[in-house]
Amino acid sequence: MNGLDHFDFFVTMLMKNHKNVQKLLENILPECGLKHVSIMCIRLITVSESGLSASELGSIFVYDKALISRTLRDLQERGYICRNPEDDGLSRGYRMVLTEKGRELAENMSAAISELTAEVSADIPQSDIEVFYNTSVRLSENLIKYAKEIKKNAHENSADTTDQLKQEV
Repeated sequence: MNGLDHFDFFVTMLMKNHKNVQKLLENILPECGLKHVSIMCIRLITVSESGLSASELGSIFVYDKALISRTLRDLQERGYICRNPEDDGLSRGYRMVLTEKGRELAENMSAAISELTAEVSADIPQSDIEVFYNTSVRLSENLIKYAKEIKKNAHENSADTTDQLKQEV
C-alpha cells in the first residue's frame, strides 16, 4: 500500500473514487448536462414509492440542504420532477416525484449505469463484488456510528465547559 496504513489507504481510495464517480455520472448522458448530484437525486427518487423531500435526500447524501434544494429546483425547471400531489397542502417537507420526462430519463440512466457497472466490474468475480458491497456497508455504518459518538462527546464537552464558565463567574 505504498507506506500508507489501512486508514490512509481507505480514505485516499474513497476520495479518488468520489471524484471518478462524479465524472462518470456526469458523462453517462452528457447531452442532459446534469451534475452528479442531480443524477443521484433522480436515481433515488426513482426507487422511492412516493418520492423524497429535500431533507430526506440531504440526509442520504450528507450534502447541505441548500445544494439539494437548488438541485431539486433545477430538476423541476427542466421538467424531470414535480411535487407529489399528495403533498399539495404542505409548504415544507413536500416530496418530489418523477414526471413522465423524468421517468424516461431515469430509464436511460439505468441502462447506461448498468452498462457502466458491467464494464468496470467485468474482470471481478461476483462473489468478490458481493463481499465488497457488504464490507462497504458495514464500514459505512461503523463510520456513521463513530462520527455520531464524536459529535455527541464534543457536544457534552462543550456543555461541561459552559457549566464550568458559569460557575467561575
